[in-house]
This record gives sequence, C-alpha cells and structure tokens, in this order.
Amino acid sequence: MLILRNCRFLRMAKTGTTYCTTAIRASCPNSWELGNDEQYHWSSGKGPDMPAFGFVRHPLTWYESYWRHRVSHGWKDCEIDNACRADTFSQFLENVLQKIEPGFVGRSFEGMFGSDYSACQFVGRFEQLQNDLVAALLFFREDVCVKALLNEPPRNVGDRTAVPSQQIPAPLAQQVALAEKRTIFRFYAGCPILQAALQLKKNEQPK
Repeated sequence: MLILRNCRFLRMAKTGTTYCTTAIRASCPNSWELGNDEQYHWSSGKGPDMPAFGFVRHPLTWYESYWRHRVSHGWKDCEIDNACRADTFSQFLENVLQKIEPGFVGRSFEGMFGSDYSACQFVGRFEQLQNDLVAALLFFREDVCVKALLNEPPRNVGDRTAVPSQQIPAPLAQQVALAEKRTIFRFYAGCPILQAALQLKKNEQPK
C-alpha cells in the first residue's frame, strides 16, 4: 500500500500500478510504502483509515495483459491459473468462460476496492492512466509536481515482441463482455463489444 499525506493508493494488478507508484514517488514528496498490499489490504483492517484511490481496466484488456504476463513469466498456483492456463489467448478466454464464475475481473476489483467500490473515493481508468492519476492527486489536494509526474516513462509494459498480440473471434470477445457486464456497464458504458453482444442477445429472443 502506498500512503500519501491525505490518501492511500490501493494497487490492483494489471492496471498500471507500477507506473503510478514510480510516478507518485518521483512527484510527491509526501509518500511512503506501508508493507505489501496483501498484508495491508483494506479489508484486513490493517493500515491507516484514510481516503483511497485506485484504478480499473476494461476486462478484455485486463485478461489480455494477465495472460501475456503469465506466458512470459510463468503460471502460478492460484484459481484462475490452475483452471485456465493456455498457450493462446483465445483458449485462455474459453477456459475462463467455461471454468470460472462469470465476472472474475469485476469481482477482483471489488475485492480490492470494496463492495460497490465503497473503499475508494476516486476510481481512475487505466485507459487514461496519466490524466486520471494527476486528477486523483489533485482531488486529494496532494503536494504533487505535475511536470515530474508527466515526465515519468511507462513502466512494466508487456513485451509484444516476445508475445505478439493475438486476434480473438468477435463472438468470443462478446461472451467475455457479457460475463463482465456489471463492471463494463459501470465504467465503460459505451463499450461497442458489449453493446453488440446485447443486441445479438436481444435479436435471439423469440418474438
């Protein structure tokens, strides 16, 4: 957990937290590390009772980033890895749909940020990471050097040379979007993949 003067930063994996951590440390004189995120998770009752912020990411790109990291660095002994590991992204998603309760990404976000995101006063989006990080720090009136933050280079970017991007069939993307629709509706209401899936589902209903 990263503690600042007026707030704390809750770090959810695969949402740009490595960049955010280094950018905050480079631009905010009042920032301190407090243990690790599992030990000082907000729901454990440990750590200071302070306002918090964190980041979410569109579930489809979250899954892609997660799969790429595991293919590059090795699978672990955990629920999703044990059930879903695969050499291709498409097969990984198929396994997620078949073997994991729907909404895995959304449930992971809520596990970190609280039911209905009650533990966060500011939720940013990975897709506008730099802008939302600045907005979060200004929202909490932190002493931040915006120029230093904006000069911080990207961190922990997946190696797309070693593991090239893989196209997935549109129907598969739509199934994943439907499984994660609670999170997508909340943060990405205009998502065309989900909208297309909902329209197809509506058209399939008997008239």
